[in-house]
Amino acid sequence: MAQNRIYENKILWEADALYSHHRIPGAVVTERGTLIVYCEARTACSDWALMDILMQRSTDGGISFEPPIWLCEGTIRHNTVNNPVMIVGQGGVLHLLYCVDYTVRGGGIHYRRSTDDGLTWSVPRDLSMACRPEFHQVLAPGPGHGLCLQNGVLIAPVWMVPTSAGVPLDAHMPSVLTTIYSPDGGDTWRMGELVPDAPSVPSPNETSLAQLSDGRVMLNIRNAPGKRAVSFSDNGYSGWTVPRLHPDLTDPGCYGGMAQVREANGVTLYFANCNDPQKRRNVTLWESGNEGADWTPMCIDPDNGGYVDVAADPSRNMLYLLYEVRGGQQMRLARLSLHAPQTDVRNAR
Repeated sequence: MAQNRIYENKILWEADALYSHHRIPGAVVTERGTLIVYCEARTACSDWALMDILMQRSTDGGISFEPPIWLCEGTIRHNTVNNPVMIVGQGGVLHLLYCVDYTVRGGGIHYRRSTDDGLTWSVPRDLSMACRPEFHQVLAPGPGHGLCLQNGVLIAPVWMVPTSAGVPLDAHMPSVLTTIYSPDGGDTWRMGELVPDAPSVPSPNETSLAQLSDGRVMLNIRNAPGKRAVSFSDNGYSGWTVPRLHPDLTDPGCYGGMAQVREANGVTLYFANCNDPQKRRNVTLWESGNEGADWTPMCIDPDNGGYVDVAADPSRNMLYLLYEVRGGQQMRLARLSLHAPQTDVRNAR
């Protein structure tokens, strides 16, 4: 991957009078070609700070953005509205999963949908009945974005901590991993089977996913600092393989996003994360032309990093990387070409 594919890397959000941190990025491109970016807009750095879920739309490939839209607003009673996950469904429908109080304090996963590319949204619906009560100490989808499979099934990863009186309320481990899926376009949702335990992948949590050319679903799993792990399922919600470490994908134990592009010779995968075994730095785009067997890296930002999501727009020959800087004090958007190298390299504020 040529470095001159990058032609803009700009600040999208930073600390202002309303929010001190913008964290947990997500990005999707709709069927109509609208780029939608979203995040947790926090009043403090803490995962339990008062926060809102904020999104913005771009109809010109990320060059400019429309005014913010608030998808959910935190309150004193339910301050954590978090882990937003969008899924681009069939027929122009956009789906949103997010958490309200993602610990045992009575929260759960909520759902909204939009039929006008994110301009307006349905009334929130609580999906708690679809969740497993024995795993509700922490219950969190994604983050990043989910996927609409070729058969129309909507799917998003979910990580959970078993409900236990002996585990602190804010403990993020021991955790388990599964998916939540809808076979009917978001009308009903179900929890899938747990990904099997693996000694080399203790407490798997925040995960991204892609569908391969043979229909299998691959999970790209956040693991302890060192290497990412992968697991596979024929349908995306059952029969998961035992996770194994991937030798290419170095990671400090942080969220990384994945996107896919279907081409004549198969599926090309793009994965973005912090390519460092210990520190959240060195934001890197990885490309795989053999569906995740091997990955080729390209550095995007050697000095900064945090959570990263990636979205692809083949109609514009574009990739978008949305990533945190300094723990969310800033969020940057990198725009680069899918294939053809660009000669104009710019870094704009």
